[in-house]
Amino acid sequence: MKKILVVLFTIFCSTSIVAQILEDRGKNDSTAIQDTIILPLNLPDKYRDLLKDHHSDNINSDYEIIKPNRSLDNSYAVGTIIGEANVSQTGGATYQIPIEVPKGVAGFQPDISISYSSQSGAGLLGYGWSLNASSFVTRIGKSYYYDGMTESPDLSNTDNLILNGQRLILSSGTNFVNGAKYRTEIEGYNDITYKIKNAHAYLEVNNERWKNFRIWFD
Repeated sequence: MKKILVVLFTIFCSTSIVAQILEDRGKNDSTAIQDTIILPLNLPDKYRDLLKDHHSDNINSDYEIIKPNRSLDNSYAVGTIIGEANVSQTGGATYQIPIEVPKGVAGFQPDISISYSSQSGAGLLGYGWSLNASSFVTRIGKSYYYDGMTESPDLSNTDNLILNGQRLILSSGTNFVNGAKYRTEIEGYNDITYKIKNAHAYLEVNNERWKNFRIWFD
């Protein structure tokens, strides 16, 4: 008989404890829900007047889809770009997208492409992206990979140069001084010389393709 009473007493106590815990949880939950904070929306009067009569708007689902007036060639692949991914000799990820352009005078066709380098800084088309035309040179700041720090260009002799999307590395002479020699970060066997004529700066490039080719930039 005593054993039965002990068992019944234990079950009763356990039920009471569980019920009490659940009851406390319910109180805590309901209390947390009731404790809300309403923040006032402080808008200028001109915006408040515009919004006071527009509490809700509906999206009109009766829209018209304009169908294309041309036939589609289903033989082409969908969403493909003729690009070439590569890894530079310095370990940077590169990607180049050629741009097709029509031929010009005497059949000359410019070589234009969009290129990306993970080791380049801010370019003409975004961070790491640049436009490769026939030839172009531009100033850039410092990069952590080559200079141990990052810095924007300030149009001084501490800037650096990019030729056709590649960083120029000073090989001899003084940066931005007449007669300075440079090489590209990816070796292209170019003889690149910084020169000044009539207070204007340019790069003179010599290789198998070009002889005394000048690229003016300043």
